[in-house]
Amino acid sequence: METRESLSADIEYLDACLNAMHERAGDGALTPDQDADFKAGVTLRDEKRTALKAIEERYETLERQAKDPAATVPGATFSAPGAIVRNDPFDLSDLRFDATPGEVRSRGLAAIEKVAGLSDAHRERAEELVRGLDHTVALRIAATGSDDYRSAFGKRLADPLGRNLTPAEYALRPALRRSPTTPAGTPSRSPSTRP
Repeated sequence: METRESLSADIEYLDACLNAMHERAGDGALTPDQDADFKAGVTLRDEKRTALKAIEERYETLERQAKDPAATVPGATFSAPGAIVRNDPFDLSDLRFDATPGEVRSRGLAAIEKVAGLSDAHRERAEELVRGLDHTVALRIAATGSDDYRSAFGKRLADPLGRNLTPAEYALRPALRRSPTTPAGTPSRSPSTRP
């Protein structure tokens, strides 16, 4: 994998080689072999410059996104010593009540990526909606998009007492009874725990 440093070093080396070829030829013309080598060197240097430009543009984008708390990078993962990484975007138990819109959108985008059976067009449209509409849309997707939620919802329609729910579906009972957001857009508490 080429890095900024390796590409810069390659470009510098190719420039030096091309300059040396030019100086050796002086005022005379290059031989056909030298001319072919010179053109190949110019082509390779230009390819390396293009690759370097793409990497630098990506770095600029990442630096700009790092400064924006609402920016999200779909599918991004990280690891750090002692960090707890949750891979289930549908598990909202760790989402704080004062979560920022950016955190909520990230969770919604991760949920969209994890939903099976969506076409690329549907997935892209859902991501556009999460990015463009109120962040509560992302929270609703994360709260109601899991297979367990869909299954539990159907079973609760058939049996409002929920006697046929699996343990995973049974754990979703609070989400089945309430809207996942309050008007302010933060996760709501169940009616029995409100002050």
